[in-house]
Amino acid sequence: VVTYAEQQNIDLIILGNKGKTGLGRWFYGTVTQQLLRKAPCPALSVPAQFPWKPVHEIVVCTDYSEPLTDRQCETLKVFEDRLEARLRFLHVQDKVEVALPEDNIAKQRIKTFFGKDPVVTPFMDTIPHSIQQFIDAEGGDWVVTIPHQHSWLDHFLLGSETASISEHLKLPLLALH
Repeated sequence: VVTYAEQQNIDLIILGNKGKTGLGRWFYGTVTQQLLRKAPCPALSVPAQFPWKPVHEIVVCTDYSEPLTDRQCETLKVFEDRLEARLRFLHVQDKVEVALPEDNIAKQRIKTFFGKDPVVTPFMDTIPHSIQQFIDAEGGDWVVTIPHQHSWLDHFLLGSETASISEHLKLPLLALH
């Protein structure tokens, strides 16, 4: 699928997520998880049994360690405009997280491009659980993540936040690379 998307210059991949379980998923992940992390274009994963409805609010999960690129900002703006949806930028802050000077660059980028400050929510057991708690309290129709590459060792030891989010949230997840 990645090769085809590259060869055909695909703009968006939309795929279903039925929630595979078992050892195969643990060792290899699912096609959906792989595409969310490695697709050459935005990938939208829609959970099985998702009751489709208009999109009014998109929760964009931020990682202050890497500011959004121009292309990511432009893509988010297109989704915001075409869907007539509100973007909410969310940062899950771990209690042991230390603010770095680079964090301000990421925050300022969001403020400059979108005119919004990210909302900070506390870490609750896991990042997906923290995001779900926020959505339960504040609302949201889609979630956006910005996957970034890790070494195979990091991925093996820590897993993938994008895969974990796709597995636990019951909303469509858009991965912007």
